[in-house]
Amino acid sequence: MAQLFSLGVIRMFGFIFRLVFGLLGVLFGTAIIIWVLYNYLVKRLPEFSGPRVFGGFGAAVPMLTYGIYWLRSLRRKPDDKSEHDA
Repeated sequence: MAQLFSLGVIRMFGFIFRLVFGLLGVLFGTAIIIWVLYNYLVKRLPEFSGPRVFGGFGAAVPMLTYGIYWLRSLRRKPDDKSEHDA
């Protein structure tokens, strides 16, 4: 009997998952950072309710960081050892 999900199909779903959410993280993280910087440096829009200091970035930096991490992880092969492994 054939397996319903072979290892290749599972890896493909993992690749697509990391690609989609990596791109979304980079896109939305960058958009939030640009929005906050625009409101601080160019014109403060009425919809913007952030603090006067640079605390308004909120989740943008972690979104951008994890998005970049997931996109970079696409280039690694599954059997490669990362720099974190001893």
